[in-house]
Amino acid sequence: MGYANGEKLSVSLQKQAHILIYGKTGTGKSALLKRLVTQLVQKNEKKSIRIVPMKVDEEFLCDLSELSMDQQVDTIEELSLKIENLWHDMFARYDLLRTSNISSYAQLQHCCFGEELPIIIAVFDSIDEKDLSADDISRLITVLHIGHSVGIHVLFATSTPEQLDLRLVD
Repeated sequence: MGYANGEKLSVSLQKQAHILIYGKTGTGKSALLKRLVTQLVQKNEKKSIRIVPMKVDEEFLCDLSELSMDQQVDTIEELSLKIENLWHDMFARYDLLRTSNISSYAQLQHCCFGEELPIIIAVFDSIDEKDLSADDISRLITVLHIGHSVGIHVLFATSTPEQLDLRLVD
């Protein structure tokens, strides 16, 4: 995919459940985020992937317009609703596991529901905690702790990681 500190950089949803990119303004966080999303889609081309742009700019959307994505959020209220929906999606998947007597997401993907359950990749570019309510933070922490086991992954980019709730980056 690219190089960091002279070493080849690659991402795998099996190895990294979630990703946090941080750096000063203008250091290429958004460009790296776009590359990661594109690489994840290419690496998993045989699987269904749902990209959920949580907080991204128009340029981000234009650069990845060939990919299948949910609608971008434009307001803090829409962001909060999108986080709540992600949280509900996660628990709905757990309910499917429980009621289907299936023990893993891999088995759930190939179950008898008629269509493949997509991998969900939620993308936050330039995340800032002041945009998040206490409920949003609580839901995101839950998604970060257990969402990967049901095919939900979160990619964050920020120039101010020190201002994020430590439970989000723990």
